[in-house]
Amino acid sequence: MPSIETLRPEKDACINGPVDRIWHTMATNPSKKSKSLDTRQKLLDAGLFLFGANGISGVSTRQLADCAGVNLSGILYHFGGKEQLYEAVAQQIADTTGAQIAATAAAIAPTLKELTREQAAMSAGSLLGRIARVILATPDAASRAGFILREQMQPSPAFDIIYHGYIERVHMLLAELVARALDRDANSEMVILQTHALLGQAMIFGMAKATILLRLGEHEFSESRVNRTVSAIEQITVKALSS
Repeated sequence: MPSIETLRPEKDACINGPVDRIWHTMATNPSKKSKSLDTRQKLLDAGLFLFGANGISGVSTRQLADCAGVNLSGILYHFGGKEQLYEAVAQQIADTTGAQIAATAAAIAPTLKELTREQAAMSAGSLLGRIARVILATPDAASRAGFILREQMQPSPAFDIIYHGYIERVHMLLAELVARALDRDANSEMVILQTHALLGQAMIFGMAKATILLRLGEHEFSESRVNRTVSAIEQITVKALSS
């Protein structure tokens, strides 16, 4: 049975620079191998790591530079300041998360109006399953979750970047599937609320990861655990929209 201590992140994770750890974790992904570890990307990675943990007000430019292993002047040169770096991190989250979900969404959208109620429920399950997989299997998922949760609770201009970057499109597509499965108007209050509830069930696995791991008696989301969780979310979604 895991303890809370085993689920906590490394206390001094930035001492050797999070960028090296992040890229070591991503090294098994061929799409990441050719990506240049330039100063700008190192700052984005360090920003995601630190902002995700402490928010913009809890991070200094010196901490960002030290964590990235670059000169302090690099922040001004590449971004103009800490606030601009924060918004650039938000854009990176929107771009990369959106790209990971795009293939599933693109396969559903063209056939949306032809789907039966049963097919719409299954497609909704597939879309939520894909979102859950991105949340659970992305190496920097904890940092993304921290960043997004803070923006949801206390929105800044960065929230608009994330919302319009991918959340809005995913929310609207899922609403169309929910509406078709339930034979209702996609713009009705009930469909929008049910869509949000369904989306929340996928996102909670990232936001409350420690709780579910303790309840399951596990230390981490292994590949098999991710697969089982995604399958459960898909089944729960289909059942919710088929009743």
